[in-house]
Amino acid sequence: MPTTLLATKLYRPPPRPRGMVRPHLIARLNAGLHRNLTLLAAPAGFGKTTLLSQWLDGCARPVAWLTLDASDHEPTRFLAYLVAALQTVVPEFGAGLLAALLAPQAPTPAAAVTDLINALATLAQPVVLVLDDYHLVNAAPVDAALGLLLAHQPPQLHLVIATREDPPLPLARLRARDQLTELRVSELRFSHTEADVLLSQTEGLSLSAEVVAVLTSRTEGWAAGLHLAALSLRGHQDAASFVHSFSGSQRFVLDYLLEEVLQQQPTLLQQFLLRTSVLDRLCGPLCDAVLAMPVGTGQATLEAIERANLFLIPLDDQRCWYRYHHLFGELLQQRLPQEAAMDAGAIATLHLRASGWYEAQGLLLEALHHAAAAADPARLAALAERTWAQMDSSFQADAWGRWVGQLPEEVLRVRPVLCTQYAWALMDIGQTEASEAWLRHAERWLPAAHSTESASHDEMASMVVVASELLPSLPARIAAARAYLAQSRGDFVAAQQYAATTRELSAETEPLLHAQATVLAGVSQWATGALEVAYRAFAAWVAQTREAGNLAFALASGFYLAEIRLAQGELREAARLYRQFLTLVPADHEALRMAAPHLHLGLAVIAHEQGDAQAATLHLRTSKAQGEQAALIDWPFRWHLAQARIEASSGNWEAALDLLDAAERRYRPNPVPDLRPVAALKARVYLRQGNLLAATAWVAACGVTATDALSYRREFEHLTLARVLLAKLTRSVIARSRREHVASDQHDVLDLLTRLHAAAEAGGRIGSQIEALLLQSLAHEALDDSEQARIPLQRALVLAEPEGYVRLFADEGTPLARLLERERDTGGGMQPYLHSLLNAFGKQAAVHPSSSIPHPLIEPLTAREREVLRLIAEGLSNQELAARLHLSPQTVKVHTRNIYSKLGVASRTQAVARGRELGFLERS
Repeated sequence: MPTTLLATKLYRPPPRPRGMVRPHLIARLNAGLHRNLTLLAAPAGFGKTTLLSQWLDGCARPVAWLTLDASDHEPTRFLAYLVAALQTVVPEFGAGLLAALLAPQAPTPAAAVTDLINALATLAQPVVLVLDDYHLVNAAPVDAALGLLLAHQPPQLHLVIATREDPPLPLARLRARDQLTELRVSELRFSHTEADVLLSQTEGLSLSAEVVAVLTSRTEGWAAGLHLAALSLRGHQDAASFVHSFSGSQRFVLDYLLEEVLQQQPTLLQQFLLRTSVLDRLCGPLCDAVLAMPVGTGQATLEAIERANLFLIPLDDQRCWYRYHHLFGELLQQRLPQEAAMDAGAIATLHLRASGWYEAQGLLLEALHHAAAAADPARLAALAERTWAQMDSSFQADAWGRWVGQLPEEVLRVRPVLCTQYAWALMDIGQTEASEAWLRHAERWLPAAHSTESASHDEMASMVVVASELLPSLPARIAAARAYLAQSRGDFVAAQQYAATTRELSAETEPLLHAQATVLAGVSQWATGALEVAYRAFAAWVAQTREAGNLAFALASGFYLAEIRLAQGELREAARLYRQFLTLVPADHEALRMAAPHLHLGLAVIAHEQGDAQAATLHLRTSKAQGEQAALIDWPFRWHLAQARIEASSGNWEAALDLLDAAERRYRPNPVPDLRPVAALKARVYLRQGNLLAATAWVAACGVTATDALSYRREFEHLTLARVLLAKLTRSVIARSRREHVASDQHDVLDLLTRLHAAAEAGGRIGSQIEALLLQSLAHEALDDSEQARIPLQRALVLAEPEGYVRLFADEGTPLARLLERERDTGGGMQPYLHSLLNAFGKQAAVHPSSSIPHPLIEPLTAREREVLRLIAEGLSNQELAARLHLSPQTVKVHTRNIYSKLGVASRTQAVARGRELGFLERS
């Protein structure tokens, strides 16, 4: 279990040893297993949890349990616990999703729920998931996430919710569809017969039928009331008088019984109960610390309370952690301020002791919680300042930031170190404007921090610093943060300036900070196209961090070192670097293993490009298996991009688009430049689908034009634009449009490609050169200039052969395959390479159209229309088509008319011929 989650929340409470079984309710629950949701909704103390524990003890299905509390109001935290609960019954379930949810920049709730649904759909057997005490969450974002799960719930999951109030979920819809089983007060209320059994067999009381009837009436069959009444009755000789004295509302009965029970305990035990009620969960050592008792007293007292059945619930099998029954705990908390010695200051002291104990145990989130509960902003601020580095390194910066965000602004603003740390925390989750604001607050204290003449005595006196060892490096840390922010928003000039300032300020005192600034400067060079300069900066940093013994940073940056070589088109050198750094990853070090998924992902991309499908699949699977356990923050984004690339190469356009959508949801702004925007990748898939309208819409939204000044940062977008222009040119030629229209398209695309090739050649980017040359060749071929088409094709082959490029050619589809066949048939050089390329096309060359020259349809065929066209090519009649596709003959006729209209044909024969011409059908 990750240290950021509390294992005891996943503990399923066992049935009480002598608990009363209610067979008719268990039968109702069993009968509802075929539905989506079981809801137990009733006020506190109606036996919801007890009933569930009895039912599930004999349930044939695996059962996951999650006890919720008010801290689960954040959807990311709620979903992380939900996945962790499911892992208790399916250990391998959703490891990648859990790691993403615990990362500093977690996916959106919608993306996380989508991944959760997909993971549930793969389960081999159905499971039951219980969400106990759901009412404590009380958060609309969590309700929305759960509603999305219910809306798309796979059959492998049966959800059970126990709550005191109806959750804002689509219950009416589920009820109408017979997908909801409900147990409410009327079902959970104890009957007279059940109350008699409960009081006699479970509680060990011998009461008359009249007393049982009165008590059942007074408590209205409320299980907790019956149990509490039984406890109170043990001290009374006249049970009838005691029972008849009860009157009033259920709340009055509740208060009376709890007070009767509490007041019957010895004074010291009452004090223990009241004062430990400030704790959500209890263990012996924690109680010792909070109450300042001798070691061992807390554990002994907890065991005595459990034996006395005083509403203490064990949270683990070892009886180490406990909690009070919610009702009992609430009463204790209400009465605590009424205790003579417990004023607000004394209660705050209890919280402060709890905070100190948790801090000493390394449970920093709990330490921050009690510091906040003590209403002591100074303690909370001091604790946060001391623990930032540890929380950040354990990926808990987001949670840390939420506690710091509760501090009064006036408390936070006078703490320059804490302001800077908070700015970094905000930056990690993408809140750049807020981060900037807190950096400005920190910068205001720089004169005072360094005791310059410009700092007044009052300023120096009002400044608060706890981690004083960090104060000298504060200017460098602020400059590094500003470099990070500037780089993330694409302001490379400012990023370089701030990085230089950081290096200057940290050169002698902060080697790690100095190294961080160095790599930020290298990233800026990368973004501007100075790839060799960037490579040298990264290489120097890798060497420096390895020499300093910081292998984690060396491995993480090693991936980007190979990425730069990949950007230069040097596939073989990039692969060598990936493999080299993989050999440095130790198998038994979790932090260092986080780099391995990235390295395998890089090797998968290269193997795919070089046409080695087996190696690509192997590395991609390895990357996924390892990345779901632990990976760097941008791994989910990159993995989905790589998978989309492979799906697109296979002609699975919709799958590729879905993966690109998933990648887009997982993107987190960071300093590493995003040089292949997802929107441009989608536009390329649209072209390969034949959806020229969608690709043209991307051009309008992106704002690129054929006459733009070129830059490396937008090179991929301009190459994509060239593909759109080429598609338009091809359509114009096929449609035999006006000569001047064709001439205009021809000039735009050829001029842009010439400039793109020149820029790539000047920058030493082989891959971009090859792509531009291939598009030039296809453009000339579209203009029926076969001789001119050979020239750029031959140049592309010369560049590509040494690095083993394959997919860059094969993904162009049939038009390029024809050019390569013609080149092979001329008997020119590079015959082995030409044969390997043509083998890579295989059947795909006949099935899938070109990514550059899509079928020139203003409106593309739908998936259903393509299916109808393929069956028409097989010779099926309309009647046979209808039977095969389970459609009506009239619907088949509508599809056929649409196909004729879109293809511009008037008969089945013409439609089949046109489909083969456009690559929809295999050639005969």
